[in-house]
Amino acid sequence: LKTEEELVANAMQESGKKSVKTPLLPEANECLSETNFMSPSSPWVMSKTESGSIVKKRTLGVCAVAMITYFNVCGGPWGSENFVSEAGPLPGLVGLLLIPLLWGLPLSLVTAELSSAFPDDGGYSIWVGEAFGEFWAFQEGFWSWGSGVIDNALYPTLVFQIGATFFADGESELITNEWYKYLVKVALATLFTLPNFFAVLYMGKYMKWMAVFVMAPFLVFAAMCIPHAVPSRLLEPPSGGYPAVSRDSWLQLVNVLYWNFSGFDCASTFAGEVQQPWRTYPLGLLLALLLTVSSYLLPLSLGVMAYTPETITTWGSDPGECSFSCIVQGIGGEWLSLWILIAGIAGNGCMFMAEMFEDSWQIFGLAETGMLPRCLAYRHPRYKTPINAVLFNFMCVVGLVYLDFSDNLAINNFFSCGAAMLEIIAFLYLRVSRPSLKRPYRLPLGTFGSAVFMAVPLLLGFFVLFSGCMNSWLSFYTNMAGIAVGAVGYKILRYCGMRYHYDPRRARALSGEVVARNVSSIGSDYNSTT
Repeated sequence: LKTEEELVANAMQESGKKSVKTPLLPEANECLSETNFMSPSSPWVMSKTESGSIVKKRTLGVCAVAMITYFNVCGGPWGSENFVSEAGPLPGLVGLLLIPLLWGLPLSLVTAELSSAFPDDGGYSIWVGEAFGEFWAFQEGFWSWGSGVIDNALYPTLVFQIGATFFADGESELITNEWYKYLVKVALATLFTLPNFFAVLYMGKYMKWMAVFVMAPFLVFAAMCIPHAVPSRLLEPPSGGYPAVSRDSWLQLVNVLYWNFSGFDCASTFAGEVQQPWRTYPLGLLLALLLTVSSYLLPLSLGVMAYTPETITTWGSDPGECSFSCIVQGIGGEWLSLWILIAGIAGNGCMFMAEMFEDSWQIFGLAETGMLPRCLAYRHPRYKTPINAVLFNFMCVVGLVYLDFSDNLAINNFFSCGAAMLEIIAFLYLRVSRPSLKRPYRLPLGTFGSAVFMAVPLLLGFFVLFSGCMNSWLSFYTNMAGIAVGAVGYKILRYCGMRYHYDPRRARALSGEVVARNVSSIGSDYNSTT
């Protein structure tokens, strides 16, 4: 078998040109000259060096990866009120600290290592495909995409519910008429989707300022709680003592905890757009993890210390309970409550945009690797966005926002957790089966140490899968139906001629191993020899 370097050299000799070969330097991925290899999966930005030569580079840096991941995972402390009201202050806050360490951190490190090894759009579907083949690659993509698009359909509904409190009363036809509600939610989904049509380069910058706006009222609330804080209240048990909730409620709380810290792996789906993946992913994901933990712990811990235990038992995000917009009134007044509501609209909108961004690049990557129709891998000629993939996801959301998804948490968790566990297993398998794979960033543990480190998230994942099936018979049958649809969908697409074909030369060229001006002529030669 010929090496990749020989294939490129042969192709260049046939065309009367010389191949360009560069050492494995960090700068190679960030700055490729005009004569260098052009990745079909990266939107390059044109700029000039001091010498006047034109260079092309990827567009997303540390801040962009951190902000997109933050809004994909968290986007604010929404829905976390139940942790301290139902489980008790101390168990709830400990859970908010342990879950990111036991689940979020390991998955972030796996994402950082494999995104540097396969720096291309599609992310975890490529990892699983390289480890276990096309069947499991398609299941990975289908499970992740399915949970993501269903979750994305929730945000227009949440924004509608918040906005209805400002612009209409409970008897208004806008609230009671189902078709009016549907059209408003479609309009919101359209508004939130538009940035994904036009913005790759500026997505992280938008998200950065929106994160500041969303978290600002919670920081003000936390500061106003300090003069009223009584630290001993953190140790006080809930009214009635422990256990505060039943076994079924504990299962529900674990599901909510997992949901609040799931999604760090989604950053891998746009790896083809990220500058210096070996540096950007570890830093960006660590920053996103710290922001997520702070978003939950800071307002909740200071709020618990500032309020009496009797008041805390009324906290919650369900109808009739005291959510954050209600909680802050006791200390900050109505103006802070209004600010929280406005931040809720902005936060849910940004979560929609981040989820749409991730889902669209995932569809784009699946199409590029042959697991979906090629038309979904089309880019806008000017903005370099995956416009067909965005439109496909948008149409799915438009169909789903009409339905009521108040009981979809267990279903979402089942598929997102199953996909994440498959990623961890693929990570361990690739450590054993392909030890020489280039990993510019590597988890600083050997194969055995990595297996021990990943044992806890795998056990936690099995628990989430179990609770997702045992939540209700509806959840069980829906989860089983989803698994069947993924298997049948793979068979149908394979019958239609779809085949998984990831070209590792593209990712390695972006890492600086082989850089050539034009390698399109050797695509068939490369595939046949490998």
